[in-house]
Amino acid sequence: MSAKVKTKTKVKMTDNIYDPNYDMPQEYAFNNVFRLKDNEWTTVLSGKQLANMWLDRKILFHPDCQRGIKLERRNGVLQPKAVCSRKNIREIKNDIVSGDYSPDEITLNILDDKKSKIEVEDNTMIAEGLMFVTDGQHRLKSLAELEISNNILGEDTANISNKFFNVKITNYTLEKAGEVFAQLTKGLRISKSLAESFNKKDSVNRIVSTLNRTSVLEDKIDTIKTSIVKSDTKHLTTFATLSMAIKDSYGDISDPKMEENVLDFLKEFFKELTNIFPEMLNDDERQLSKNHSLICENFMMYCWIELSQLLYCKRFSPTWREELSKIENIDFYKLNIKSEEEQHGDEDEELNPIWSSILRMTTNGTVSIVNNSSTRQTARRIIKEQFYLAQN
Repeated sequence: MSAKVKTKTKVKMTDNIYDPNYDMPQEYAFNNVFRLKDNEWTTVLSGKQLANMWLDRKILFHPDCQRGIKLERRNGVLQPKAVCSRKNIREIKNDIVSGDYSPDEITLNILDDKKSKIEVEDNTMIAEGLMFVTDGQHRLKSLAELEISNNILGEDTANISNKFFNVKITNYTLEKAGEVFAQLTKGLRISKSLAESFNKKDSVNRIVSTLNRTSVLEDKIDTIKTSIVKSDTKHLTTFATLSMAIKDSYGDISDPKMEENVLDFLKEFFKELTNIFPEMLNDDERQLSKNHSLICENFMMYCWIELSQLLYCKRFSPTWREELSKIENIDFYKLNIKSEEEQHGDEDEELNPIWSSILRMTTNGTVSIVNNSSTRQTARRIIKEQFYLAQN
């Protein structure tokens, strides 16, 4: 077993996250290129060539065809960072330096945006466009870090000039590249939200993707994680939660017209809902609300979608908005709020009896939500009961 190699230089690697205001189409030239099929070719590039392409931003990272991005606070400012594993990068670097690494295929995509140009003649490719990594982010970053170290040290200690990689070059749209990435990552540990967001063949996933782009929920749906952690101040719900909620309440949406109708109605529904509860879209107020109320909890998406399905059947009636507005009469508090007459000294706080079947009191006195198939079904029943009661 090879010992780990300690790097003498500390290298800070850029993520090459695509910036439409900065990144312009580039020119590429590759030799020994062979066509695999329409829009797919293969060639061989050295580790040094790949490293320099990354360092020169000739290969970019786009979250829609990769593992996504997360926000990290740097110097008090939230900045996007590509989702990747530093541990994987270190291990690949160590294996390359020690000679234990067997180069494998990297997939790069020249974006088919109707502007890209690709010509292949006599096994030479001349191309112009934006190139994104589909498969190989960790390997490219490992090679780039080794190349930086080589330049500092003045020698190719890792011998990446003589490490050759099969490289598949594709010419796909962003959506198709995302589907390819999803296929490549089957069996790998990526979140359910990320996997669902790539699966555009599913009508519900298409609906959720559109809601995250062109509705009041724009950028409020986390496509990376499957739950909303306490430190997440940006997102209201997750892709996986919203997708599952729609499938549970609406059932199969295989008809294109129904898909369009459901999407249009959900846009209107969430517009009305967030007018009733504006804290859902306000990052600060949403965090404060979660301290005592269920309204802004990720779990409540199962309830909101269940209500939307009820009202979807009434979408042609002018009264559905008025009916929805009456949910202000529902008690969404986590704890039982007693009147002054009911309060007797320092009594222990108790769970709101309306929602107690989906809640539990922790040992430190906080309230948590029990999230499983049974409690989700219970929550849908409760919200329907409370909705009907609120109409009177």
